[in-house]
Amino acid sequence: MKNATAWLKSNWLIVVLCLVAIAALPAAIVVSMGMSTKLREEVQKKLNEDYNAVNSNKVAYYVPLLTGERKLERNTEVNPLLNDLYAKAYEAFNAKGIEAARVGEAFNKGNHELLVDGFFPAPDRLVEATKRTEFLRRYSRTFHEGLLQRMRAGMPPSAIELSEVMRQHLASHLERLTNERGSSEMNDDESIKLQNEMFAIRLGRYRSRAAEISIYADLSSFDGVAAVDPTAPLSMLQAWDLQERAWLHSDVVKAIEHVNGGGSAGGGVQASIVKRLLRVAPDRAVFEGGGVAQFDPGTDRAPVNYSRSLTGRVSGPGSQNRWYDLRVVTLEFIASSRRLPEFIDALASTNFITVLELDLAAVDVFDDLRHGFYYGDEHIVRVTMRLESVMLRSWRTASMPQDVKKALGIAEGESGGQDGYTPPPPPRREEYGEG
Repeated sequence: MKNATAWLKSNWLIVVLCLVAIAALPAAIVVSMGMSTKLREEVQKKLNEDYNAVNSNKVAYYVPLLTGERKLERNTEVNPLLNDLYAKAYEAFNAKGIEAARVGEAFNKGNHELLVDGFFPAPDRLVEATKRTEFLRRYSRTFHEGLLQRMRAGMPPSAIELSEVMRQHLASHLERLTNERGSSEMNDDESIKLQNEMFAIRLGRYRSRAAEISIYADLSSFDGVAAVDPTAPLSMLQAWDLQERAWLHSDVVKAIEHVNGGGSAGGGVQASIVKRLLRVAPDRAVFEGGGVAQFDPGTDRAPVNYSRSLTGRVSGPGSQNRWYDLRVVTLEFIASSRRLPEFIDALASTNFITVLELDLAAVDVFDDLRHGFYYGDEHIVRVTMRLESVMLRSWRTASMPQDVKKALGIAEGESGGQDGYTPPPPPRREEYGEG
């Protein structure tokens, strides 16, 4: 025993290491088992992924729509034939979108040209004053006088003209009485008869004038036009507003011209649907104040917000709409109540115009007749409309003054999309089987 104790004392390090090794053996076994389990799980996961990749070789085929929806969607195994078919379908869809955009742009632009060449987007300084005066004169006179001619518009005989006709008839009547009886005095029956004759002459003049024209209108029918001073100072913001107003006025006239028979002889005011144009008044443009908007490039799709508009269309700074601008127009006129829907259809076929509001009121035809307005025999109403007109940027931006672009938040070089249309992005190649 003493020999064993002595050996332990002299070899204590060996004893301690043996004890530690014996104690560590169970722990090592536990750790080794844990590492083995984790390794097995990782290996199994990788095997499962490889197995699924090999045995489930399916992809999503679809054609993207402008709305973001997917058409002809199906999940199936990779198929070279389907790859080719869906790629061609996507290309064909894009081609149709570009063609639709081209047609839509051409329809929206119509025959809208700049009133004066070389004035927009910025005139040369050497001719700036001349171009500005030319622009104002064309807007306030030549252009709108041309619109009146297109409608075959006119006004009733003037009071001076009518008074002269009445004076001549009265003088002729009194002269005849004097020659017949030596006196121009009349009894009650003769006075009534003369009054009826003069009323018939007056009404005949009104009817004759109504037959010569298709609608009652003059420069005052276009809000603010008659008050424009060709020599007044004019900023480029104000000038661009007038340019857009001219286009809006032209669209309204085109619709009226369509339903009233245009420049053809027709049956005069009596046969027209729109018989009198009282007022065409575009709202103030959002850019007219000139405040610079914080630039927002917008989205690939025009925004829709029904909380701000009946149509859901919104535009202007903060709207994220880089595709088009909206102009709202108040339109007041007198028209046939029975045939009014034809004019509403004509507005829609003239341009991207929507009727937001429509109010009807009775017309005092006898009071209007006293002022020379003869409408014929059919029932008429006074109509007040609020119109929303869409004006695409794709054909307007290049001519916009820089201040207008800044006010609308249009970036330098932006034009509302290539050819007015940006196709939806194609599906990733791996989604239709070429990955």
